[in-house]
Parts: sequence; C-alpha cells; structure tokens
Amino acid sequence: SWRRGVSVRTVVGKLLTVPWLYALALALALRALSLDLPLAIARPIELVASAAIPIQLLLLGMALAGAKVGSLIRQAAPISMAKLVVPPLLAWGLTAAFGFEGLLRAVLMLEASTPTAVNALVLSLQYERRPELAASVILLTTIAGVATTTLLLWLLS
Repeated sequence: SWRRGVSVRTVVGKLLTVPWLYALALALALRALSLDLPLAIARPIELVASAAIPIQLLLLGMALAGAKVGSLIRQAAPISMAKLVVPPLLAWGLTAAFGFEGLLRAVLMLEASTPTAVNALVLSLQYERRPELAASVILLTTIAGVATTTLLLWLLS
C-alpha cells in the first residue's frame, strides 16, 4: 500500500539517505578529476561489487520462497505484461522519431524489452513496498521474457 499526502520534504529527506547517490557523486568527481582510488580502497569495493549479483539473486529466492506467487498472479500479470510490451513499443517509437536504424535500433529495443531487474526487489524491500509483488513480477517477466525476447528478435531480423 502507498501512503497519500507524503510531502516533498519527506521524499527529498528519504532520497538523501540513499547511499548510491553519494557513490555516484564521488565517482563523477573522481572521473572529472582523472583520479583513481587507492588500491586499499578500490580492492574491497571490487570484492563487494562482485558479490552484488549473487546476493541479489539470493534475496530474490528468499522473497519468492516467502511469497504466495499464485495469489499474486492477478496483480503481477498485468504489471509484467506492461513491462514486457510497453517499453519496447516506446523504444520503437523513439528510435523511429530520432532516426535510429539497424543494429543501434535493435539493441535499444532489446534493452527496453528486458525483464524486470532484481533492483526492483531491493528497492521494494528497502522502502517496504510490497516486495512479494516485486518478486512475483521479476519471476513472471523472466519466464515470459523468453517468449517476448524471441518474438522481438524474430521481428527485428
């Protein structure tokens, strides 16, 4: 469920507590200044980064184990279908509008057609916004994505 009447101040306050915002600012500053992190800092960051995907997949498995996916199908199916259909259609329209053709257009459309990322689950867990539904959408878009990606590849060939 979503709360109504949340103030802009509350939203900005919550945004300022998100660590990746600061990581992005630091990375952009280091890049702009052409500086590298010292090895003593960079190596642990690389180790944690290499564990991110396995940890997210573990989180997804735990969320799916605790979720009653069958009871969420009615809610997750339209969301999943919208995720797999609307972005590729938008990408098709935007690539046509900007005059993109060939491989670039195909890559952008395929990128838009990917299943829901596990990051959606991480965010729903962090903000306590129906993680079981997010996990169900990830599962459904991943399964249905096999068919929709195949169809899109056929249409693009």
